[in-house]
Amino acid sequence: MIAVVNIFITLACLLLFNTFFAVKDEMSFTNSIDSLFLFILIYYILYKRSAQVWEKRKIIITFSCGTFLALLYAFGSALDTFATIEFSNVFLWISIIAYGYIASLLIGFAYDALSAFQKKLNTEKSQSSHKIIEKIRYVEVALFTHRWALFALIFLLWLPVYLAFFPGKFNYDATDQFNQLANGYNENFPKLHTVIINGILYLAHEATGSYNVGIAIFTILQMLLLALSFSEILIWFYRQKLNQHFVFFLFLYYSLFPVIHILVTTTVRDIMFAGFLNYAIFLLYIMVAHKDLFWQTSSKWLLFPFIFDLAILARNNNTSLLMVVLLIVLAGVTIFFPGKKHIKKSLTASAIMISFYFIMAAFLDWYCRPVIAKPNSLVANTILLQGVSRAYHYNILTPSEQSLVLKYTDKMRPYVPNNGDPAKISFLGKRGLNNTKNILKMAKEFRASYPSVFLNAYLANSEGVWFPGTILDGYNRAGIYKSYDKCYFYSALSLAKPGTIKSLIPGLAGWYEKIGLYYSFEKIPLISLFFSPAFYLWLTIFSLGYLLWRKRYIFITPAVCCLIYIFVCSFVPIIILRYLAAVFFMVPLLLGAVFEHNEDLPLAEECPSQEFQQ
Repeated sequence: MIAVVNIFITLACLLLFNTFFAVKDEMSFTNSIDSLFLFILIYYILYKRSAQVWEKRKIIITFSCGTFLALLYAFGSALDTFATIEFSNVFLWISIIAYGYIASLLIGFAYDALSAFQKKLNTEKSQSSHKIIEKIRYVEVALFTHRWALFALIFLLWLPVYLAFFPGKFNYDATDQFNQLANGYNENFPKLHTVIINGILYLAHEATGSYNVGIAIFTILQMLLLALSFSEILIWFYRQKLNQHFVFFLFLYYSLFPVIHILVTTTVRDIMFAGFLNYAIFLLYIMVAHKDLFWQTSSKWLLFPFIFDLAILARNNNTSLLMVVLLIVLAGVTIFFPGKKHIKKSLTASAIMISFYFIMAAFLDWYCRPVIAKPNSLVANTILLQGVSRAYHYNILTPSEQSLVLKYTDKMRPYVPNNGDPAKISFLGKRGLNNTKNILKMAKEFRASYPSVFLNAYLANSEGVWFPGTILDGYNRAGIYKSYDKCYFYSALSLAKPGTIKSLIPGLAGWYEKIGLYYSFEKIPLISLFFSPAFYLWLTIFSLGYLLWRKRYIFITPAVCCLIYIFVCSFVPIIILRYLAAVFFMVPLLLGAVFEHNEDLPLAEECPSQEFQQ
């Protein structure tokens, strides 16, 4: 009987496959041989599940994760195939539920496998008679018990890429940010980053007559600080008795993954912010998961408020109000979470966090004068403007609504689904929407039937952060960088003024240019997933579900912070690598949190290993 039911469920899934993969107004089917393999796979999954008994908790968590991922897959497939999602299509929602159920079974099996793998890692003997394994273990122990050696090795492995793009990638809005020295300050740039990089460039030029020296110094300092923070994270997890081979894998990610290389050698403001944010979340994770150890270690609880403040100050100034709210929330968490045992230290940390922020903010406001441009409200409302642009582009506005739109623009730029800059630029100028009030006033007068238009505009613009199968080429579709397929990982042999590229390893630079500027690289099966920020959203959802299933609530901080950050990034005008730098930096922290808890062995602070006792 169970076999018959499984056959009917499998056939239903096959009939819904085309609707799930590419949503249309009418049902369509396929006679492809692929349906045979799909039938075998789905039936096997159902058959294997029917032989197991899952607790209610596991069913709820896996079905929630599976349905959400199926929804993202269906929406992404529809956008890539037809550039729109038909939310009224009943078969779309039926297919999401059906394939969400199949995905939930796969996730459940993956959780079982991960749990078994984690147990194997925890119980694996540290010694091995095999000479090669013994040598690897010796290298790992030597590396993770010597902080400065680990730090130096990470930096040295980054050095070839730095030399390939010497003196460092001074790109994007670098020229506009640099010109603030002479023209006055633009508050669309974070003042902290502006003061540091422009100060270094100015002093280097005064001393040597070359701006390249300043770019080189800034890039080296950034690489040193990031290498130090990454090494601290790796050593922490090693001391928490994670399997040393797994920690070595995290080390390889930090030191050899091309995306990390591209990021750490880029001087753009988002990298400084990502570095501070990653380490701040690391300290917050320790505070939540290892409360007593955190408050007993002065180097952690005293550093915590400064790092969080620097992360907040390193963000763009047009989010300053949000950052102040975040500061107050974090201060409250710091006070109330530790409880009475550490109340004095928590009050001290909160006081430092609040006072240091406002002191630094006041200093930056005083130093960065004169201010010639205030934060642009259009940036924060790009998604709303994308909806207006989409409605205008598809000619669904009434004449009165078209007149309303044209009231605020001199010229409507073409609608670009995954690049909100043209929509934003359309409403700049003398008649532009110069504040949020005008934007909401215009949107309010639109018909109530437009929610689907605005939702489609939001999903199309943010697709790069939630659908791994898409290609991130928003610049190219807007007619920028036409000599390349796309512009996501920007790694070209050119610098913004006043920098001048002096590549010392041009062959290596050419290889990274192919990674960054040709979307054929994003189409490599399987490998391309690891270069997609959306893949890490899926990994984060999977990891959070696993931790909730295992009731490891104190270890979910990295996953929750990563989800919040990705959600915020989904509202940016265009999805490019630099906005998602923090996500790539957080991957080892996310994976380390998943594997840290060990039921069989005490934690490092309770029972230090012999190496650390010595």
